[in-house]
Amino acid sequence: MSLSVFIFALFGALLDFQLERPVFLREQANQLYSVTPYYLAKSLIDMPVLILTPLLQLSIVYWVIGYQSGYERFGMVYLALMLTAQAGAGIGLMISALSSNINQVTAIAFSVTMPLNLFGGFMVNPKTTFVWLSWIQWISPIRYCFACFCIAEWGNTPNKFVYEVVLGFGTRVGYWDCIIALALLALGFRIISIIGLKLNIQKFQ
Repeated sequence: MSLSVFIFALFGALLDFQLERPVFLREQANQLYSVTPYYLAKSLIDMPVLILTPLLQLSIVYWVIGYQSGYERFGMVYLALMLTAQAGAGIGLMISALSSNINQVTAIAFSVTMPLNLFGGFMVNPKTTFVWLSWIQWISPIRYCFACFCIAEWGNTPNKFVYEVVLGFGTRVGYWDCIIALALLALGFRIISIIGLKLNIQKFQ
């Protein structure tokens, strides 16, 4: 579930900007507005989709799968899923801002998505990977979202197997630690994207 929301937000954000690129560049050339107001307006317009889409998907899937009942648990999962969508959109905007055409965007997007998914906790324990690759786990929104799912399902202190074998954290990582990490990733990727857009605006033109 976290992976599907992440990919939807990522590709939605990067393809949306690529479609708007000709209009954006023309209006930039005419000096109608600067990069910052455009970026903020675009982020605000996309926000309802990034908030409601995870809620809609979770409302359908959560009860069917049979997760822990209760609105508190549901809210914990939804908050993590929504922030994962925000982080995915941030990554999509970052890739799109640093790329010059649609072919380059799609190639980079797949190259970024696969490592983040690989270190998300579903397929590979980060402890079993090379040290020079293990840092990717700390910038993978999927990993933190998966941890939030585990905590919401098994309580605030999941057993040792979940933390050390499934997630590979090795230490107890709390729910709010993961939520803060997701929020910082979403904010960080958006900051990089707006800086990259400002630096590359002349090159795009």
